[in-house]
Amino acid sequence: MEAIKNAVITINIGNKFHKMAEMTIPLMKEYADRIGASFIEINEASNLSYGTEYSAYWAKFELYKYLEKYERIIYLDLDVIVRPHCPSLFEIVPESKFAALYETDYQRMNSSLEEEIEEFKSENSYVDWNGDYFNVGVMVASKQHKNAFLMELNQKGGNRYPEQTLINYNVIKQGYETYHLPYTFNHMYFLFIENHKRNESSIIHYAAIPQEVREKLIAYDLKCFNEGLPLVTETGLNDFISQNFDGKSIVDFAYALQKDSEIGLETQAN
Repeated sequence: MEAIKNAVITINIGNKFHKMAEMTIPLMKEYADRIGASFIEINEASNLSYGTEYSAYWAKFELYKYLEKYERIIYLDLDVIVRPHCPSLFEIVPESKFAALYETDYQRMNSSLEEEIEEFKSENSYVDWNGDYFNVGVMVASKQHKNAFLMELNQKGGNRYPEQTLINYNVIKQGYETYHLPYTFNHMYFLFIENHKRNESSIIHYAAIPQEVREKLIAYDLKCFNEGLPLVTETGLNDFISQNFDGKSIVDFAYALQKDSEIGLETQAN
C-alpha cells in the first residue's frame, strides 16, 4: 500500500477544551478522509515550553517533525469548523508556497500589533519585515517549509501572540514564497466580513473569543448550518452573549493566553 503523503493536523492539549474538541475534531477527520490525508491530533506539548507557562502554544513547533515525515500538511486550530463543502487546500495552494490568512489583508493592523512586530524585530536578528502579519489558525506548508516551525532552545516568542509572531518571523527569515489565503478559509469574527459570506465560507475560526462563549457559539453555529437557520452576525455577537450569559457582553469576559495550569497541565519549565 502506498504511504499517505499528506496530513491534516490539530492540537488538543489539556482537559479544558474537550467539549470543543468533541464538536470540531470529527469535522476535521471527515475533511482529512475526503482529501486523502492522514489525520493527526497532537496531545502533548513535549518539551517545548522553554520556561514559560504557555507550553501548549509551543506545540505548533511539533509541526517541524511532521514535515520530515509528510510531504505537505494542513494545520487547523482546535477552534475551527471545517464545512462539508471545503475543497482540498492542497489543490488550491501551490506546493512551493507557505499559506496562511494575512490579517493585515483585512485592515487589521493596529497599534498593539505594530508594537508586537517592532518589539520582536528589536530582540532578534534583522529581517525585512514590512508589517504583513498572518494568523496561524489555518496554515498549509510543504516539507521545504519545515523551518517555519523551528524553535531554538530558550527562544522567546512574541509578547502578545507568542508562537504566532515567531512563526511569522521565521517565514520571513527563511524567505519563503507565501500564498495569502482568502477569508473563506479562515473566517474569523474580528475580520468583520459580512454575515452571508460567513455562511458561504469553508473554514470558520473562533479566534479571540473567550472560551466560555466559544463553546456555546460553535454549538449554535453547527445547529444553524445543519438546519439552515440565520447565523449570529458579527455585530450581533454581543446580543448572543447577552442572551446566553445573563445580560453580559464580551467585555465581561477576559480573553487571555491560557496558562498550562488553566488547561490542566503542569508547567513544564526547564
